[in-house]
Amino acid sequence: MYLLDKVIKVDEKRVKDRCFIVEEGRVRYATTTFKQWNKKRVSMNGTVLCSGRVYFDDSLLYEGGDDILYERQKQLIKDGCTTVAIAPHVKYESELANVYHNWNAYLKKSTIDYVIGLTIPAYLIRMSFIRKCQNMLIPYLKVELTTEEDIHSIKWTHISHTLLHYPLAIIPVFQASTKRAKSLEVIWRKYCLDYGIHTDLDSQYSNRINKSLLQKIGLFPQKGTLIAGSDLDYIAYVDRKRKKRYEERKRTARDIEHYKHEEPDLVVLRGRILKVLNEIDLKPGFGQPIQIIRPGRFLSMNDLMEQENHVYRSSY
Repeated sequence: MYLLDKVIKVDEKRVKDRCFIVEEGRVRYATTTFKQWNKKRVSMNGTVLCSGRVYFDDSLLYEGGDDILYERQKQLIKDGCTTVAIAPHVKYESELANVYHNWNAYLKKSTIDYVIGLTIPAYLIRMSFIRKCQNMLIPYLKVELTTEEDIHSIKWTHISHTLLHYPLAIIPVFQASTKRAKSLEVIWRKYCLDYGIHTDLDSQYSNRINKSLLQKIGLFPQKGTLIAGSDLDYIAYVDRKRKKRYEERKRTARDIEHYKHEEPDLVVLRGRILKVLNEIDLKPGFGQPIQIIRPGRFLSMNDLMEQENHVYRSSY
């Protein structure tokens, strides 16, 4: 157990001074200062620190063997990713178990942590398939949609009831022109709101998973934040020029946006350093599968209200 001290923590909305008590790769306690600490103390000396990033990355599904996996993970780590989410394709219900277990076995060679969902055609959104996914603790499904009929044909009432005890997220993938996709998006949002189904549309435009979707999938607060109980996953900026530039900006909202995209100097997963400046240390097998006991446990009412307001605005 040790104290990670004198950290400048940047999150989605604000910047603050923090220190963290760390034990076995997890945050046990977070506070502003802890002068009474008399055990091991690691001073970060004002280092700018952000939570580790979580990405969707289906490029890991491409054929190519271990070399492709390792090279792609190097790029993910370079981008500050500490957890990756994939969604292999399943075309038939009978394929479900084999596809899931095969990819789970393949990713045991991963350096970073991972979670597995599925990409499916619209006709597989049915009660029997959803139940099998729930029994296997699959926390999200990407569903391919081409026409309005794909959406209208879903048995929404039955699906809503089936999702009550394990509300996995259902994420649309619109396979249509931009104009057509916008129309499908409005219809999809309306159905999901009416039937209380967790969904997300931002993932179509960015591979980085936002906080709301992390909550819906069930990765939050283990991933995507640094609070008591979360994994010690973080990225940091330690270059003196960057720190000086940071101080000059006086911790403004513009600065927060800047750090959302800049390549980090340091990448840490569960307390283990994966990247220092230009050096990346792959550790095949260090990555762990994340088992989601229940998706959406920490989804706030504010997120649900924002979704409802978005649907209302889109209707007019």
